[in-house]
Amino acid sequence: MNESSGRGVEAGAIGRPLLRKEDLRLLTGAGRFSDDFNMAGQAYAVMARSPYPHARILRVDSTRSRAMAGVLGVYSGADCAADGLGPIPHNPLPSTREDMKLTSPGGGRIFEGPHWLLPTDKARHVGEAVAMVVAETSDEALDAVEALDVEYEELPWVTHSERALEEGAPRAWDEVPGNVIVDTHFGNREATDRAFAEAGHVVKMKFHIARCTAVAIEPRAALASYEARTGRYTLYAGGGGAVRYKKDLASLLGIEPRNLRVVCRDVGGNFGSKNRVYVEYGLALWASRKLGRPVKFTATRSEAFLSDYQGRDLVTEVELALRADGKFLAMRASNLSNVGARCVSLSPLSKGSGLITGCYDVPAATLRSRAVFTTTAPTNPYRSSGRPEVNFAIERLIDTAATELGMDRIDLRRKNLVRPEAMPYRNAMGMTYDSGTYEANMDLAMRIADWKGFEARRKSAAARGRLLGRGLSNYVESSIGSPNERAEISVTPAGRVRVVIGTQPSGQGHETSFAQVVSSLLSVPVEAIDILVGDTDVVSVGGGSHSGRSMRHAATVFCLAAKELIEKGKKIAAHMLEAGAAEIRFADGHFSAPHALRAYGLLELARDSAEALLPKELSGGLAAVADNEMHDPVFPNGCAICECEVDPETGAVEITRFTAVDDVGRCINPLIVHGQTHGGAAQGIGQAVSEIYHVDPETGQPHTGSLMDYAIPRSDTLPSFSAEIVEVLSPTNPLGIKAAGEGATTPAPAAVVNAIVDALAGLGVRDIAMPATPQNVWRAIRGARK
Repeated sequence: MNESSGRGVEAGAIGRPLLRKEDLRLLTGAGRFSDDFNMAGQAYAVMARSPYPHARILRVDSTRSRAMAGVLGVYSGADCAADGLGPIPHNPLPSTREDMKLTSPGGGRIFEGPHWLLPTDKARHVGEAVAMVVAETSDEALDAVEALDVEYEELPWVTHSERALEEGAPRAWDEVPGNVIVDTHFGNREATDRAFAEAGHVVKMKFHIARCTAVAIEPRAALASYEARTGRYTLYAGGGGAVRYKKDLASLLGIEPRNLRVVCRDVGGNFGSKNRVYVEYGLALWASRKLGRPVKFTATRSEAFLSDYQGRDLVTEVELALRADGKFLAMRASNLSNVGARCVSLSPLSKGSGLITGCYDVPAATLRSRAVFTTTAPTNPYRSSGRPEVNFAIERLIDTAATELGMDRIDLRRKNLVRPEAMPYRNAMGMTYDSGTYEANMDLAMRIADWKGFEARRKSAAARGRLLGRGLSNYVESSIGSPNERAEISVTPAGRVRVVIGTQPSGQGHETSFAQVVSSLLSVPVEAIDILVGDTDVVSVGGGSHSGRSMRHAATVFCLAAKELIEKGKKIAAHMLEAGAAEIRFADGHFSAPHALRAYGLLELARDSAEALLPKELSGGLAAVADNEMHDPVFPNGCAICECEVDPETGAVEITRFTAVDDVGRCINPLIVHGQTHGGAAQGIGQAVSEIYHVDPETGQPHTGSLMDYAIPRSDTLPSFSAEIVEVLSPTNPLGIKAAGEGATTPAPAAVVNAIVDALAGLGVRDIAMPATPQNVWRAIRGARK
């Protein structure tokens, strides 16, 4: 692990590769995932879903279904409307001051497309829920759904974002005649046009970073109950943040937030897909009140494929102006985001808009960012939210420019990377990078990847009839996220440190890494710290886990709360040691006074002071609460290198080596960070070579309804990864943390495709669309030979 900063690493648990505390529970089957929760007398909900991409709902006849055994209720959009249920308040615009500001074509409020729990007018994508059956058993509910008579009028549909722009294209919403809900221009047009006019060379490319989906190991599930005596609801559902779920669900139910408790325990995968509320959560809560019984919903894998919030789906056209010597002068870009049938989140478009120039010093740039409705499932942030798309564009553009100019692609990058001495660096889109050593990252990655030994490996592959290619991608991404966070830290007489925090783990190891931070701040053992998350009766404020925010925001409020706790501890210790408060020192984990006969550790102080008669102002014991609002972004960065072999006869691609270097700022637990890097690399590689959510252009029907049709990477299709952590601290927060959750997800697609194109360059292949499946590669080879 490389470190580069003037700030020293704090003593204690920070920086140690501790084994994860939560693994014993999870690996021995003691985890509590959403579907593990059950209640006595619970009923089961099943959704009827639209088989059409776009259709008017003429009639929902439930006569046969209601007469079937075990059926407790059948509900349509008309029933929801009659009870005054509201839409899900997605609030799609990012919420911090530093986010890129997207606007509607007319400059007014962006039309989101009301996300009613069940629609009354139209179904707008295949798989949209149009009715709900609740029955004694899930099988009885399934049978009743099959017996529902839903009459539709099929309507013209549109699934591709570029087709949605065409004159006369079908409208997803009558309120948006041209389907465009965002149209915003960024940058300096005059300076950009001037630079292009003076350029010695211009390279242009167009990419469609296709739609993919999260495929969380646990499909979404929810258990809802209502207590008539108190008028209070409870929902068990795993997601990215219980506090947001509570706010949004209370809004659509029309109740006071205090009358809803949301519990998120263990979450079996998220990657962004579970950060927002789903219709089934609100429907289960509503049905539990109407029926007076708990109601449970668990999605099947096929339902998840059809109706999960999906990711990516960006069309980007990019141009790069260069001097004859390869210096970048300016960039133009046009990004078109397919938000699907409803605008759940504009974070991917916003995040990507600020980073189109990547790690490079591009003096001038312009960007047009647009978002359009289509009759497809809504899109949402998916791991690294918008950054892999724009990083793919700039890194592919640079490789192509190097080929056209006859320059070495590393030399071209080296000539244009932002220098460390330029930090903080404001890019042409107005984003200010906090810190980073981009060239050093690239050099480190090349050393680890044995860049110099490539030619020998290429000759070896050729002897076996394979074409070996090598690709490199630098990257920088932004991490901002919801700005508000709260920590509550208390020390119990039993010797436990109780930490309440509003983030929500879904496999990131928060129970361990958060405890490491608190351990270092308070000098108590990691084993004595309990991290409490995911229950809104305990957690009152918190931004959840997304955008790589968790560790940075949590550590910041831990620092604030720990300082307050120590100050309170000094006052209690002064009373216990019969000393003046000004005399007390806290060092090496102990409170002491110059003439006292003993010193107190924090846990000892909590135990002994609980039995002492403390002054009224010290009542409440050792406890502190800290709130913080942080808008400053951080910019994790790094480099990835991929080598792959291509079989020119079949188009099969084998990833043989993959190297990742990631600057995460302060690294709390290298073992956990490496795990994040490996998982991020796997997801980025999957998108590059195998994953695509495919919708038939002739029928509008998804072809991706199961794991037989959606090819996620397997352990036997990936090599062992070589990874290195770099620590260039951020000046924006007390511990200098950036983020590690996205990791190699961002550079992997570009590194892999650059490697494949490098392997096929001798055959005349200039570019290849993702995913680079054997069929796509084979077609590219055959097309180049014509």
